[in-house]
Amino acid sequence: MSGNDHDRRHPQTPLSGRDAAHLPGHWLLARLGKKVLRPGGRELTERMLVDADLSGADVVELAPGLGRTAREIVARGPRSYVGVEADVDEAYRVLRPRPILTDEGLRGTLRFIRNLLRDSDARARVRAIRRTFIAYRDNLVAIEVIARKERR
Repeated sequence: MSGNDHDRRHPQTPLSGRDAAHLPGHWLLARLGKKVLRPGGRELTERMLVDADLSGADVVELAPGLGRTAREIVARGPRSYVGVEADVDEAYRVLRPRPILTDEGLRGTLRFIRNLLRDSDARARVRAIRRTFIAYRDNLVAIEVIARKERR
């Protein structure tokens, strides 16, 4: 899928017109076909959602990105849901081979690789993101915060 294909399918995306060098990392990876864009992958997200026990809760998700986790949150029956997005890059384990295969499956991994090979600008940007992740890997962690407001 080229960047233009993504733009036609998601015309409401405010970042769709940006080139690879000026697109937040998670949006670039999504444009290349990456579907799981979560720190810690599916496993950590599932564990966090179980811990949170969202049924009947008012939920605020920071940086919901493309909305995959938002759909999982809403499926758990919260009383309300609000996503607060910021245009920032986040630390992801998504650029390591094993997590890509685990999160995306063989078909999704091959699609991502094919798209990456077809787009030299995106490939250069992904390499730069990966170098940053490697340089700071000892400092990258996922943090689970569950806050509950006392009901009156």
